[in-house]
Amino acid sequence: MNFDKQDVLSANRWIVERGLAQLTWGNVSVRNIEKEAIYIKPSGVNLNLTTQEDISEVTLSGIHYNGKKPSVDVLT
Repeated sequence: MNFDKQDVLSANRWIVERGLAQLTWGNVSVRNIEKEAIYIKPSGVNLNLTTQEDISEVTLSGIHYNGKKPSVDVLT
C-alpha cells in the first residue's frame, strides 16, 4: 500500500484528537516507495490550518525538497 500526503495529514490530526500528541509535538510520517521519499508533518504547525500541500517531502537521506520546513524528527 502506498500512502500519500493526505494520509499523513489525517494521521497527524488523529493522534492529536486522541490526546496522543500535545501542541505541535509528535508526528506521523510515511515512506513513499515509488518516489523514494518520506512525507512528514512540518515543524511547529497548527494541524487545523495545515493542508496536504504543506506536508514536507524529503529524500531518504533527509534533504527537504517540497512542502513546509520538515519536523526536526525527520532524520529519526
